[in-house]
Amino acid sequence: MWKDLEIEVDLCSDCNLRKNYKNSILGEGDREASVMILLDSISTEEDDQKELLIDENGEYLKKFF
Repeated sequence: MWKDLEIEVDLCSDCNLRKNYKNSILGEGDREASVMILLDSISTEEDDQKELLIDENGEYLKKFF
């Protein structure tokens, strides 16, 4: 299932999200979890480093959870 999701995310161009970043980034964590969190945008820093939640907003979100 995850490999299919990675492929679909990489190929998707249906919305404006894809026009604003250059890398598709699937997060990390338990792939058997019953909850998945989707982000509607990523920062330039996250896009460049291909890693989520590494900027100030990401730190805030991690503290929230």
